[in-house]
Amino acid sequence: MDAMFRIFVFSFIALFVIECSSKSEQLQRLTVQSRVNETQKFNDISIKVKNVNDSRCPSGCECVWAGEARVFLNITKNDNSMDTCLIFPSQPIVKFMDYSVELRDVSPYPLCDNQFTSDYIFTFQVSVLR
Repeated sequence: MDAMFRIFVFSFIALFVIECSSKSEQLQRLTVQSRVNETQKFNDISIKVKNVNDSRCPSGCECVWAGEARVFLNITKNDNSMDTCLIFPSQPIVKFMDYSVELRDVSPYPLCDNQFTSDYIFTFQVSVLR
């Protein structure tokens, strides 16, 4: 019985620690979606997508290169501002002050016909660095 009790106590403590750490990570990370010329805010940081250059191989076309999407944005915190470019999927992360901004998705995927900048939705994961 003594060994079973120790296993139970150890398991309970392990589950408690795992649950607490996953909740603290959830509080420090948020997924936000934005369009071109929209500004999204998280805590004291603002992210504004300024433009996109999407050279990904359009669906239904034959391409030599898979391509990439370059998303130009401005990140602001208080009086500090940074213009940057995130490249999806090869260089999707930038660190700014005490935040990490990761470009998680660019949709819709381009088609062989015209794609309009206003159609795009960008998904970012914003994390607080501690």
